[in-house]
Amino acid sequence: MGDVIDAAVRAGYTIRAPRLADAEAIWRFVSACNAAIIGFADCRLDDIRDELNDPGWDGKHDGWLAFDRSDRLVGYGWTYARGVSDQVNVEVITADDTTADWLLELSCERAREMGRERGHAVVTLAKRIYREDGAMRSRFEARADSPRRRPSNGCASTMSGRWRIQSHRQGSRSAKPRTMPPAAQRTK
Repeated sequence: MGDVIDAAVRAGYTIRAPRLADAEAIWRFVSACNAAIIGFADCRLDDIRDELNDPGWDGKHDGWLAFDRSDRLVGYGWTYARGVSDQVNVEVITADDTTADWLLELSCERAREMGRERGHAVVTLAKRIYREDGAMRSRFEARADSPRRRPSNGCASTMSGRWRIQSHRQGSRSAKPRTMPPAAQRTK
């Protein structure tokens, strides 16, 4: 995960863990991104607060906010694994291609860690993607061994993919989650 954060910082971005105090800003951001794709917000402030307050979710390890050089929120991503299942829900919301790649990579790496922590050799990613969001669909499919679509209610489709978890070489990153620093700040 450090490589992705380092790349973002070198490009002048800040990536940090979301906090409950960020709920309204996240809600506005998610609503604007959704409206640009499907024409309406498809998000409530209570939805965001519930995500950030979920007792099974650890924002220090499992979520990211990305800010550009002017400290404008440009991306929101998270992972969530319920129980001991091999399924990990992933969310990446942004209109920026570079930020989408960074957040999806962070989410996929964290999903792999969650799989290892639960003893799984394979992780099933689940990502809600709007039919109209071809760019996100392509990004997701590029990272999954066998993407499949499951139709859902409304205008969204849910996609999930399976891939083998790569074991880390000796001396590389730990499988344990690392607490994100208060903010991975760009250097001045």
